[in-house]
Amino acid sequence: MTDKTKRQDVQEIIESNIKDVDLSILAYLATMLQDTLAEGQVREIADVYKILQESLFTYQICKEDTEAYDLCQAIFQELVKNKWAIDPDIAKKNILKSVKVGDVVLGKYSEDG
Repeated sequence: MTDKTKRQDVQEIIESNIKDVDLSILAYLATMLQDTLAEGQVREIADVYKILQESLFTYQICKEDTEAYDLCQAIFQELVKNKWAIDPDIAKKNILKSVKVGDVVLGKYSEDG
């Protein structure tokens, strides 16, 4: 598939989840999302939210954070369904399958509160 074909599919996903909004705005949102997908930067719902959040409020598509997050969750699920993104659970399982005893890995550490 060409990049143009992918962009159209992403735009269809955006259009199917966001109703009654000008098509030029939907095309803009789809382009932002497609560009980030092409860079491999969409791994979870929070990534979609980070990309679209500001525009969802600027264009008054959403009024509350929970509404915006739910919309981004629906979009992410469609991206996974259409194979533009990988389900995070499947990605984690694939990584765990590929790690063997004796492999050198980089760990991430965080401390609560």
